[in-house]
This record gives sequence, structure tokens and C-alpha cells, in this order.
Amino acid sequence: DSVQDECPVHRLRWWASMCDDASSQLFPYSRDVFVAAMYDVTVKALGHESIDSRIFKGHSLRRSGAQILFHHGVNLEHIVEMGRWASTRSLSIAYLRDGAYKTGRQAELTRIMFDPSRFQK
Repeated sequence: DSVQDECPVHRLRWWASMCDDASSQLFPYSRDVFVAAMYDVTVKALGHESIDSRIFKGHSLRRSGAQILFHHGVNLEHIVEMGRWASTRSLSIAYLRDGAYKTGRQAELTRIMFDPSRFQK
């Protein structure tokens, strides 16, 4: 993995290249569909079918995303900019402290989320 893979601009270019038609919607999913899909991916990655979906919110992605980037060696200033935090201090205090980061689980979640077969036409 490289910083280029984690860069939202590069990921967006990749995503756009997967579209059939230049006039199609860039993000064709509603918030509800996206959250439901994230729940399904999380359940699959964790291997627990009985997880209460109410514990997963959009904010869970913000914290997990910050932790994944941090643990992959992305510079704190870059994480702050991508996540629009006020400072590296606010990021560290609120999002990187006491992280329940599990490398194996996060790696599996990432593999599932970015599996090319999910984007096949």
C-alpha cells in the first residue's frame, strides 16, 4: 500500500474510471444504502452475523479511518487535512487514543471493501 492508494483524489480517479458512462452519477448510492452496505462488509469482516447494527454509525468510519491511516504510517498532518480536523492534537486526543485497532480485522475489512469483484460490471 502507498500513500497514493490512500489519497482521496487518487481513489476518486480510480472510482470514476470504473463508471460505464461519463454522465452517470459519481456516487449512485443513498446514505441508507451505503450504511447498510458498510454494515454488511463489517459483519463479514468480523465474522459475526449477530452484531447489532445500531453500534455502527458514520462516525465509526471516521475514527477507524484515522486509525488505519495512522497505523499505516501516514503523516498526521495529512490525516488532519483529509479528515478536516482542527489540529494534530485534536486528532490524537479524540480519535487515536485508546484505539481498539486490530491489524488483522482492519486488513480483512480493507480487502473486502476494495475487492475488485465488488466493482465488476
